Amino acid sequence: MEDVFRFRFQVYCEEKRFLPRDAYPGGLETDEFDGRATHFVVNGDDRFPRGYMRIVETAEQAALPIFVHGLTAGAGFPIPAPGGAVEISRMMVRSDFRKRLRAVDDGFPPSGILADPPARNASDLIQLKLIRLAYRHALAIDVRWFFAAIEPSQGRKLNMMGFPIRPIGPVGDYFGNVRPHAVDLREMEDALSSRCPKVMDFFNDPAEDIHARVIRPGEWAMPLLSAA
Repeated sequence: MEDVFRFRFQVYCEEKRFLPRDAYPGGLETDEFDGRATHFVVNGDDRFPRGYMRIVETAEQAALPIFVHGLTAGAGFPIPAPGGAVEISRMMVRSDFRKRLRAVDDGFPPSGILADPPARNASDLIQLKLIRLAYRHALAIDVRWFFAAIEPSQGRKLNMMGFPIRPIGPVGDYFGNVRPHAVDLREMEDALSSRCPKVMDFFNDPAEDIHARVIRPGEWAMPLLSAA
């Protein structure tokens, strides 16, 4: 997990400056939700992460990070029953794979096990790989809703990729100006099956993704930080 937390530090503290570097003297960005999160990592053909996302599970929706940090859902949004939603957060792609003109398969040699979905570039491919892992995890734990705090531009991009992600509350300051969004997974299945069937086939394929790994609670220990 040290490579994951170092990647998060690189993106959140050094590139985006959502968090102060001085708060993480070991160069590892972690928080109180990591211990009960399931972590998804896309590596490609090298060791250092190219993409990352986590799912945080709680018994009550009010204990999810977006609500703990002050974002709110509007009165018109039907809050799922306890245990019916999880939060996806810290979704990120390494900077050298965010360039629009990179080849789709750049750094992801075909495995012959799991076919890649249609994607415009490597960044989109990484995000689809991450969302597939999160979706399959949600099916395994019988969860219907994803919550996420994202920038409006990212919400529009996900909609363009075929995901019916909807804003559910006002913009707030949570690692930048973001807005709470939700995805009904049954609605997502219908939308992808209609608009992007090859993506839905990719999500439903039970084959292993050799370019990705899943790290569950209890499978890792917090890295020891070197003394300053």
